[in-house]
Amino acid sequence: MRHLSPLFLTLLLAACVDRTVSRVDPIADHVEALDIPTEPERDVDILFVIDSSPSMAEEHAALLDDFDTLLARLDDVPGGLPDVHIGVVSSDMGTAPFNVNSQCRADGGDRGLMQGATCAALGGASFIEDVLDPADGTRRRNYTGTLEAAFGCAADVGVDGCGFEQHLASMKQALSPGTNPGFVREDAILAVVFLADEDDCSVSDGGLFDGSNTALGPLTDFRCHSQGIICEGDPDPAAPGAKTGCEPNPDSAYLAELDDYYDFLVDLKGGREDDVIVAGIIGDPDRVQVGPDANGRPSVLATCPSGGLGASEPGIRFDALLSRFTNSSRSSLCAGDLSAALQGVADQIVDELVGGCLSRPVQDRNPGRDGVQTECSVVEAVAGTVTVIPSCDVAAGPCWRIVQDPVNCASEHAQRVIVDRGGTANPANGILHVQCVVQ
Repeated sequence: MRHLSPLFLTLLLAACVDRTVSRVDPIADHVEALDIPTEPERDVDILFVIDSSPSMAEEHAALLDDFDTLLARLDDVPGGLPDVHIGVVSSDMGTAPFNVNSQCRADGGDRGLMQGATCAALGGASFIEDVLDPADGTRRRNYTGTLEAAFGCAADVGVDGCGFEQHLASMKQALSPGTNPGFVREDAILAVVFLADEDDCSVSDGGLFDGSNTALGPLTDFRCHSQGIICEGDPDPAAPGAKTGCEPNPDSAYLAELDDYYDFLVDLKGGREDDVIVAGIIGDPDRVQVGPDANGRPSVLATCPSGGLGASEPGIRFDALLSRFTNSSRSSLCAGDLSAALQGVADQIVDELVGGCLSRPVQDRNPGRDGVQTECSVVEAVAGTVTVIPSCDVAAGPCWRIVQDPVNCASEHAQRVIVDRGGTANPANGILHVQCVVQ
């Protein structure tokens, strides 16, 4: 969990950073801050938001083929598979207040409802639950058969959904109180995974779907681009050709502000942004090309080099939302499969569950000495008591050290801050506030 804690900053005024160096050169420091629970988190709520439009058949098949990659990585967590809730919603939120066609209706589409209730394996449950029963150490599951098979059924959202895909609106509705009761757990890490071959078109004004408004151009999903995206030096979004510097239009009259979705997810976790992981398996946001569709109307062209999972349009709004989160990952649908993308999602989850993994390698604060001379400060807060934890280089446990942990840390350097307690148990309900000088 990476952020600056006000408590930690206050403590730094009273406690010097632990130094294991004889001399610290006056260099510009890069400091990474982590908040780590003293007891590892075990609860993870994972929501998949899957594009259900007609062009997604190949992507759906790849998701089912490669889902075991995600599960295998989660099984690597100490103690095995964490306590998971896994839910699936489609991107179909309809086109209220207008009926555009038989797929895009004013009734709200799938309305953010999770898809599992139609699966016999889930026995009427709307999402998958697989958690450890602390009473007897067994797993409590609300499905029969394998987890992969149960997910395969829940993830079968079909390919006849509305072509005006409102992925973010569906996510918000799915996670809002009352829509899917019991899915969101207060203390769980929340991971949201978007699988989409077109950009988000979540609206703030349903007038976007008004076919009589000719000022918006033909009633096609190009309206999502022309009314929601602005590109450099491009006064006419419908003009054919390559576009550069494209980003969400902050002044759009029709598409919802991305900040609304960022705030929603963070507020859902009580303001703890580090408890939110957002991943997008989307079209390349930098490959923007406008040209005519089969009927001569302006369209964002869907492209992928050979070997990709079909063609995909640039996920510009997705990319902008992902950039707002500390814990996020973006993968391209132009890959030949989804195994690497799902591995990346699982790596993010494992990093947060285990805690202490540094995103950058520690800096050697005194290259003139043998070994890597690290500089960190570790402060433990438990039940109102605050304790400065020293380095293991200068004190016995409890003390902090940096270890190599390639199993639990996804970065290439795989460095992790741990507290060595000499075999004693970790205190309950505590937080370690960590800062380390990194490269």
